[in-house]
Amino acid sequence: MHIGELSDTFYPIVDGVGRVVYNYANIIAKKGHECYVIAPMADTGYRGGYPFELVDFHARNLPLQKQYQTGIPVFDAHYGARISMVPLDIVHAHSPFIAGQEALRLARKRNIPLVGTFHSKYYDDFYKVVKQELLADLGVKYVVSFYERCDEVWTVSRNSAETLHSYGYEGDIIVLPNGTPDNRPRPEDLAAARERFGLSADVPVLFYCGQLNWKKNIAHILEAAQLLMQQGLGFQLVLAGQGPDEQDIRKKVDALGLTERTVFTGHLPCSTASTRQPPCSSSPPSTTRPAWSCVKRRPCIRQASSHAAARRRSRLWTGRAACSARTAAKIWPASSPMRSASRRNGSTSLEKTRIRRCSSRGTA
Repeated sequence: MHIGELSDTFYPIVDGVGRVVYNYANIIAKKGHECYVIAPMADTGYRGGYPFELVDFHARNLPLQKQYQTGIPVFDAHYGARISMVPLDIVHAHSPFIAGQEALRLARKRNIPLVGTFHSKYYDDFYKVVKQELLADLGVKYVVSFYERCDEVWTVSRNSAETLHSYGYEGDIIVLPNGTPDNRPRPEDLAAARERFGLSADVPVLFYCGQLNWKKNIAHILEAAQLLMQQGLGFQLVLAGQGPDEQDIRKKVDALGLTERTVFTGHLPCSTASTRQPPCSSSPPSTTRPAWSCVKRRPCIRQASSHAAARRRSRLWTGRAACSARTAAKIWPASSPMRSASRRNGSTSLEKTRIRRCSSRGTA
């Protein structure tokens, strides 16, 4: 199969979504399929050596977040020429914005399925920038309108699924947890990290790596650490990363009395975070990545999705030769939702259950 993974961020920018896209593309390529990552051009230097093809388009820095780049793919003639030569059987969008709109364009033009993954609490992101609930609500409506046009919608957790439903999305959602790379540090790497950050070998280390952003539930980590401290347990808390709420998090650490037990490492480039990996690389998920997680909520009084949305989903694989049950079976395991969907009209019953919306729209 020929699979397109579309993202608004990719290497050398190191963030959660970019790593997820890399792992998807890496594993898909290792399974013998052709994968194409479509993303903004984040570096003018050589970025080869991947087992997949990188098709990027011209981009510029975002005004409020200089570490990110964005652009408009249809305005890049070089990208247009390249993508026109790429055969695609399915596209997978990891954002409702530039990546999502380009995925919609490709899916509509080529009549192929579109899967959209919901990664973030966008209302919080919008409100932090615009400081107005009305504008944040308009942004959420835009997000929901994108996922309503997808053939299938995935989230990485049940909490994310509830968030998307609270925004007003009424369709079905498949929960597909991200795989975790099985990176085992060497003893010399552990010793170097302890020396660099002043970590003791006599007490456990609680480690968080990611954006320093309240939406990552860092408050729960700090409150749990305070409970451990009150119980007289020894530990050190390491918060690795950077983010918009770093100063507020530092104040919270001080207020909870965790200052002496907490280490802020700041942003750690790939080349310094590990001596085993080349700069800006990431190991793929282990072969024991989480299975397709499917959850069915209690029966709902209101209809889970509109008739139009149901028709869109029923056409996901039916009638599309490029994504027949035979080709889908090559990449998706027999118990996976995508393969089950491809056999919707066959003798095998649909093997996936979904999270369905059961309540009216709540607060984002």
